[in-house]
Amino acid sequence: MGTYSKLPFDVIYHICLAVQDSNHKSLCNLSEVDRRTRLACIPLLFEGMVFDPQWGERAIPWDGFPEMIEDIIGNSVILNTVRSFHFQPGVRNAKDWPIPTSFFKLLFALPNLRHLALLLQDDYRHQVKCEFGLTDEEPIPTTRRKSLSTLNSLMIMSPEWIFLSDCSPNLKTLDVVQSSPCDWDSPQALDIDMAQLGRQHPDLKEFHCSVTGIDKNIKEIATSLPSIQILGLYGSGYSEPNGILASRLGFMADKATYCQKRTTCTPTRTSNT
Repeated sequence: MGTYSKLPFDVIYHICLAVQDSNHKSLCNLSEVDRRTRLACIPLLFEGMVFDPQWGERAIPWDGFPEMIEDIIGNSVILNTVRSFHFQPGVRNAKDWPIPTSFFKLLFALPNLRHLALLLQDDYRHQVKCEFGLTDEEPIPTTRRKSLSTLNSLMIMSPEWIFLSDCSPNLKTLDVVQSSPCDWDSPQALDIDMAQLGRQHPDLKEFHCSVTGIDKNIKEIATSLPSIQILGLYGSGYSEPNGILASRLGFMADKATYCQKRTTCTPTRTSNT
């Protein structure tokens, strides 16, 4: 009778796939069976990394985090597997608890990273700028600046974090979670320099931000981003599902209007009841 240890690797991998579909915790347990099973589980466990702990008043932020990160950095198989990284920690008194440098060491060590969601408190913005070689105090030589050249999708908290897009030269998708505190009856203008964004990323195909879908905003976006295909606007005043989804959005300069070459779904206004 055959034993588990003699199964072909592709069979073990499909077993891991079946377990992943049913229960993630069971997949973690399965990964501890033996070395071959662990190798089969790594792509399933680490393709998308999420780190979003919320530390309360009495907790010690970042406790054990540097050691965990160093373990990951020491495993080249894991590093090569990661495609998506969602980083959204909640730290009370963040200014007193800087992000461990090991996080940035890990971020710059991921050779196949495609999507990054870096949703941080404003107290961390200066530290992140410094880690990327960008500071407001004095110019830094371009050779010392860090780049995420493999990244094609970026999610940031607000326009103040737009500098991260400058460090992502091959960006195709940008999501700005809090673009403007819009009001339905008095929608504000975009807080993002769309012309600069278009010059920096002329091939940007997908853009999401929290402003209302008035003509002025849509025209500005469509004019500045010549390659835009998907536009998501989810300013306040919209009911679920939030946003306007315009597929194949095009701008007709001669008529000063915008057109949707395919289906456009415009949400209804939120009820006051």
